[in-house]
Amino acid sequence: MPDMPTVSLNKAAPPPLPPTYQDPQLLPEPRRCDTGAGIVWIRKAFDMFKQNIGIWLGITVAMFAIMMVLTIVPLFGILSGLVVILFIGSFMQAAAIQERGERLKFEYLFSAFSTHLKPLLILTLLYMVSIAVFFILTFWGMHLLSVSNFLEARVALDSVGVSSSKQWIVMLYMLIAVLPMILLSMAFWFAPALIVLHDMAAMTAVKKSLQACLKNWLAFLIFGVVGGLLSIVLMVFTLGFGFLLVMPMMLLVYYTSYRDIWTDQPLSIDA
Repeated sequence: MPDMPTVSLNKAAPPPLPPTYQDPQLLPEPRRCDTGAGIVWIRKAFDMFKQNIGIWLGITVAMFAIMMVLTIVPLFGILSGLVVILFIGSFMQAAAIQERGERLKFEYLFSAFSTHLKPLLILTLLYMVSIAVFFILTFWGMHLLSVSNFLEARVALDSVGVSSSKQWIVMLYMLIAVLPMILLSMAFWFAPALIVLHDMAAMTAVKKSLQACLKNWLAFLIFGVVGGLLSIVLMVFTLGFGFLLVMPMMLLVYYTSYRDIWTDQPLSIDA
């Protein structure tokens, strides 16, 4: 009788199937991140960038090339300002697609144009109106200070023991001009991501963005200092070509900071 084949009863169990990916869910309130979170955002942005260096470089170069063409062509200059936020929205969608494990494609540069055109245009108009109001109020305020309150400002500085030199007066004026611009940037930092990834209304996204940035102002300060220094070093040692590396990474920080502050799947959880 031929030997019967033996069957082992001790086979190793098959490896578990990978968990099904779920898109990050929006938190009801923004998370307060650690002070060093800004550094983690940069590192995570670099990790995302190096996964698809060619595509991210192509998307970034094409975006800036389109904006430059619109800027120099007569009658189309205003469109360069209109498309910036649309491109940022597309960039956020592309980043989310890569994190989902799908193939990143160059055409994602225009994805938000078809999915969230209306709310992003409303956001763009809000931004342009805010910029106009900011400049009007700033120039008006600076004029009032320089004409009627210059001496009062010097007296106030003298009263607290601060030298009333022109340098201090200039610093006071710069603070008045810069602070509103910082608040304006905060109000629009997360807005594109909240619109394209969570279908949030433009005005609501602006309010939520300002709330989140104010709650994490120290992390953003660290990010600004470290990111600025890294950008300068790269630009100097690459004779300006570091711009090609800096810009996609800085744009990806929009996404990595959004994931940390606004979702239940922060990228820095394993940092």
